[in-house]
Amino acid sequence: MTKGQEQIAAALDSIKSAASTLTPDSDVGERLDSLKADLETLTEATFVKSALSVPFTAACDRAAKSLAGSAVGSGEIESKLVDLEKAVKNVKSKSSGAGGVIIT
Repeated sequence: MTKGQEQIAAALDSIKSAASTLTPDSDVGERLDSLKADLETLTEATFVKSALSVPFTAACDRAAKSLAGSAVGSGEIESKLVDLEKAVKNVKSKSSGAGGVIIT
C-alpha cells in the first residue's frame, strides 16, 4: 500500500468514527457517506498510488481527523466538514486526468 493509499485509509477510519456519533438521518451523515464513497473509489486511482498525491491525501487525512475530533453540535463540525469536502474534491480533481493521471 502506498503512502497516499494509507492516508486515504486513515481518513476513512476518521470519517467512520465521526459518522458513528451522528444520527443516521442527519445531513452531516449523508455528506460523510458521500465523502466515504468518493475516498473508497479514489483508493485505487493511479494518482493516489503515486508519490505526487501525498500532499493532497495528507490534507484529506488531517481534515478527517480534525472533523472526528470535533464535538457533535458544537457548531465547528460544519466548518470542518466543508474543509474535508474541499480536500476530497481536490484529490478527486487531481485524479481525474487522462487515464487517472495528472501530468505536472
